[in-house]
Amino acid sequence: MAQLDALNPNTAAPAPASVAPSRAARLPDEVLALYAFTTATLAGLAAGFAIMTMLFWASTPHSVFVPWAALFVGLWFVRVALAQAFRRALKGGGTMDWAHWQRLWNILTLCSAGAWGLSGWIFYSHSIGIQQTGLIVTIYTFCIAVVPVLGNHPRMFVAYVAICFGPLIVRIATGGDDYSFQLAGMLLIIVSLTTALARNYRHTLQRLLEHKLRADSLAAQLRVEKQAAEAARALGVRIHTIGLSSADTFSVALNGVWTVRNVNARLSGRDEEVLKDISTRTGGQFYKATDPNMLTEVLKEIDPLERIEVKVSETREWHELFPILVGIGLALLLLEMLLRLTWLRALP
Repeated sequence: MAQLDALNPNTAAPAPASVAPSRAARLPDEVLALYAFTTATLAGLAAGFAIMTMLFWASTPHSVFVPWAALFVGLWFVRVALAQAFRRALKGGGTMDWAHWQRLWNILTLCSAGAWGLSGWIFYSHSIGIQQTGLIVTIYTFCIAVVPVLGNHPRMFVAYVAICFGPLIVRIATGGDDYSFQLAGMLLIIVSLTTALARNYRHTLQRLLEHKLRADSLAAQLRVEKQAAEAARALGVRIHTIGLSSADTFSVALNGVWTVRNVNARLSGRDEEVLKDISTRTGGQFYKATDPNMLTEVLKEIDPLERIEVKVSETREWHELFPILVGIGLALLLLEMLLRLTWLRALP
């Protein structure tokens, strides 16, 4: 009987959704995601530089502002050069050292954070009123902006926020008055909440990456299964597929307010289409079973479909064993005759 018991691919896939992909498997996607933000990062740095220039060009000594501006412009061009080098390496088609490119990105990102931290430390003492508000809002905006960029890298995110916003909080607290302490404390709370936000975003992004890797794995599995189905059809082998799935999801309402949903492992629509395609290509049938009894019925239904009459030829070899018994009998007969002529001889 030619039969393929095709189980739910959710349990047969190389990278199940319940198991997080390895760091090495996620690294290429993570690095590509980082460099995908290059344009937005460069635009944000340019916008931030323009805002800082408008706020502090007139109130800050040029001996302070010009070196700061040179640092920002130089850092901006270095990031442009890194983005171009990565793009060339990616188009080259060679082996990519993903860890190396991620390390370079991290170094420049921390340098950017240091530049913003330096900005807060330098310019807060040279600002009043709207300038201080603009400085705080601008630097905090960059702390928020890196959430989608570094949300999946918790250590990098914490380091970035600490380097970027920490000097400003310390500078404010050095004012020594109640207002400065209150403002520094409020900013510290806001940064802590931002870190918690990044943590939630990281979990969401990791799930998205896991789903992407799982989709890639299922696509590769689908190609292999289709090739196997084509090979079976070429050989005239019919494949009957069986999709194992739990019963439908059900809900239980508690007190009319809370609802508990019981979600079991079910055969997805995509998996079912794959199994149907395999059976259709080979002239077989697709079956779905949601419990052991139904699976037994399915197997009973398939069994008569694939019964084949088989002709068996037998070859028997005969081995005669009677010579052994005849030999034993003759030996006993000779022994009896010998004893009658000698020791058991009878006198007349």
